[in-house]
Amino acid sequence: LGEVKSTGDSAWEPMVSSLALRQIRCSLGDATSLVVDDDKVNCKVLQLTLKKNKMQKGVVAMNGAKALHSFVSSLSHSVHMLLGLCPSPLPASARDSAIADVLHGGGDSYLGPTLVFMDVQMPLMDGIEATRRMFSSYYSALRVLVSPSDFSSQLESESTFAKYLEEDGQSGLFLSSSDVISDYRARLSSFDPPLSLVSVCQFPRVIGLSADVQEASRNACARAGMLSFLSKPFTHGRVLSAVLESAIQE
Repeated sequence: LGEVKSTGDSAWEPMVSSLALRQIRCSLGDATSLVVDDDKVNCKVLQLTLKKNKMQKGVVAMNGAKALHSFVSSLSHSVHMLLGLCPSPLPASARDSAIADVLHGGGDSYLGPTLVFMDVQMPLMDGIEATRRMFSSYYSALRVLVSPSDFSSQLESESTFAKYLEEDGQSGLFLSSSDVISDYRARLSSFDPPLSLVSVCQFPRVIGLSADVQEASRNACARAGMLSFLSKPFTHGRVLSAVLESAIQE
């Protein structure tokens, strides 16, 4: 993280080194981040932090339901592009290698946002449920990339496929799991041939946001698959520190 300095009174502001910032930017790639919070001020702080440090543009969703919809729409577009089913697909010569990168965790190919700031307590759908459904939808998208011919009706259009992913996420593949990553590993091993857990690194790093700093709240975030936790209110330095922590957790 680099130095830690006092910002006055009892506040402490973590300082992320320039080397660490470059590593963060490199690992995140050029994909868009997703900022999910029902507080507009928090969203602004997160967006400004990303912009100030020349990181990804942050797309805002004000609740978990809108976040899930945005996420599956991004997944659907990426899958259609990889499979050559959209108006501006990847060149045929690049598709196989890009799909392999997604499935095996190599290169710079991503199905969706590479970074998600997820508020835990929101109306309509909380951050815990939204994160679990994102994992479930992501798993479903991987299955389609492995065997697209089995999903021809679902792939009829981007909107149809996005709806399929959203409904599949609602089916609760991970809702009863006490360890999302362990469950995800088991599901990847069920593929033929098995996929490596390294492909989970292509799933966005989800950072939980909450004013509740009790251990139970942190544990709930971890069980849902969040790689880091950011207590409210937060500063620019703490945001960057949480992003770096999520990279280390991978």
